[in-house]
Order: sequence, then structure tokens, then C-alpha cells
Amino acid sequence: MTRIILFLLITATCCFYPTLSLATKACPLPDCRDAGLNFLDKKCFEKADWIAEGKIQKIKDDFKGYPLNKNFASFKFHPTKWIKKGAAPFKVITFKIGWCHNRNELPEDLSGSFRFYGSDAPTFDKKPHFLDYVRIAQDK
Repeated sequence: MTRIILFLLITATCCFYPTLSLATKACPLPDCRDAGLNFLDKKCFEKADWIAEGKIQKIKDDFKGYPLNKNFASFKFHPTKWIKKGAAPFKVITFKIGWCHNRNELPEDLSGSFRFYGSDAPTFDKKPHFLDYVRIAQDK
């Protein structure tokens, strides 16, 4: 009986352990957020290679259902003001929402201006990416 149990344990370990090791790694915590996902402006300013304010336009939704349940939309960001310039300020930046890079989905209301905190560091797909973005409060 002990041999049967030992055989079953070894077989189960050999069969199931490799599939566990192939699981997708979790994304690191966002660069500009604390553990409670609160935005940290000072930390984001330090980490960002560039910071620009502008408008979000030309959104192309790409919603993926279960099990992802995420909108991997692409959109164009038109900077109107550069706060911190990186490698090269762009007139238009095209972004695509991703899983770990550009992870923040777009809000429902895209009116007004947004501040994007970006990185010049290369990504796996060599496309521009942002660390985070926030809506700019409008004076009333």
C-alpha cells in the first residue's frame, strides 16, 4: 500500500508540476501606485522619463471577454504641454492598452485633458508606453 501511495505521489508531481511552472507571471506593482493603488504623483514624477498633458482621441476598442475581461484599446494621445521632456517630444503618441505595460484601461469619460507619465525604456514590442495617467482637474 505504501508503494502505491508513493507511486501516485511521484506520478502526480511529475504530471502537474511542469504545468504549474508554465503559468504566466504576475505583473509587478504599478510604478506610480502604492499597495492600495493610490496614485503617487511625486514617485511618478521621479520615475517618468517624460510627462505631457493633452487630449485622448481616436480610440479603437478591443474588448476581450472571459477570462481576460479587459479592453485592450488603442488610442492617440495629443500632447499640448510638455512638463518633462524625454528622448524626443512627439506631436502624437499612439498607445495600446496591454497587460503589464500600459495597463490602465481608459475611463468612460474622455473629455478634458490628461497628464501622461511616460517611459523611454524599451518594451518587448518596442512601442511607447506610459507608467500611468491622471485626469487634469479643470478650473471652474
